[in-house]
Amino acid sequence: MKRNPSRWLLCLMVVASLSQGAAAAALPAAIVALVPAGAQISSPTFAKSRFFADAAFSAEKKLSANHNATYNFHLLCNDTRSPLWKMQGPIYQADMANKINAKRKSFSVGTNPPITYDPVVETKYPWGTGFTQRVVHHYMGAGIGPDTIEYHAEYVGMIGGSIFELSANGVPSATEAYQWAKIVAEKAGTLNPANIGN
Repeated sequence: MKRNPSRWLLCLMVVASLSQGAAAAALPAAIVALVPAGAQISSPTFAKSRFFADAAFSAEKKLSANHNATYNFHLLCNDTRSPLWKMQGPIYQADMANKINAKRKSFSVGTNPPITYDPVVETKYPWGTGFTQRVVHHYMGAGIGPDTIEYHAEYVGMIGGSIFELSANGVPSATEAYQWAKIVAEKAGTLNPANIGN
């Protein structure tokens, strides 16, 4: 069987990079700084090699006695000077459209008593795409009570060699979700495997 030289080189580079230090560890300070204020981290993961760093976490923030906001974060940053990125970079760029389309399709729209899902607002940014949706939980108890309004947001971004996916669910405003995404995008553009820490 004939070997594909490019694929063979890619496999060797991945194995070599993994053997040179890509191990799970505590989140570096640069990533901890991206946790939304007041949220508690759960399920943190971090791996790093010479060529890439991968960080993820879930977080939750208590907003009231029976309501929480939840956040999910994933960042993959690559050394754009490495041969690995030169091969994989175009693949990641092409995959952005698939990721964005998957996010677009993930939202429910309409009323499913006692919840109303407003139409999704899609916004393009220099670094990627965001989706926000207003969700109304209608009061169903005895007497009269206020509805609970919250927002669900999803973001997919890529700046240089940094690719990130974010979700915020149950946040009190679309602006709050966007501000988090903006902070992440600004930081992601400065990160690479050499300076991310750990």
